[in-house]
Amino acid sequence: MKGSGEKNEPTKAVQKVPPAGCKPVETSRQALRAKLCGEIENVTGTGNEVARVLVAQLASGLALPDWEDKDGCLIRACSILAEYAPRGIVETQLAVQMAAVHDASMKFMGRAVDKSQTPEAIDASIARATRLLRLHLEQILVWQRLKGKAGQQRVRVEHVHVHQGGQAIVGAVNAPGGGGGGGGE
Repeated sequence: MKGSGEKNEPTKAVQKVPPAGCKPVETSRQALRAKLCGEIENVTGTGNEVARVLVAQLASGLALPDWEDKDGCLIRACSILAEYAPRGIVETQLAVQMAAVHDASMKFMGRAVDKSQTPEAIDASIARATRLLRLHLEQILVWQRLKGKAGQQRVRVEHVHVHQGGQAIVGAVNAPGGGGGGGGE
């Protein structure tokens, strides 16, 4: 008959208590995940639940998620999103999309250089990667506009009458001497 002390011994062995001064791996990864999600909340200006949903969406949208390591996927997603430093929900959603599209395009580029692929499979991977990379460039342009980094062009069209013998100038005109209106050439 086993005593009560013998039943507890296997439980202690299964718990895998770390050596003194070391944190358990799972606890430290969970803490890192929670810390990164908190940082995403601060960076994006979104609430905690929104930040967690967006990070989970990014984690599931990555091309090669390792679902055996769920915390690792979420940590990777948090790290990627933090690099974008989005402000607000729209920028955060766009950053999630951009990261997923870029990741998928790189996946297809990797398949395209795999020598074990048939020529048709290589062509299909290149075509998919090309479409995704074009989409990513469009996303970058939208990102730049949101961040105010895209050059703004303004065209103003006015109706102008030019009578016989008259001249018209097309383009910007700067008057010499500050445009005071008097005397110039």
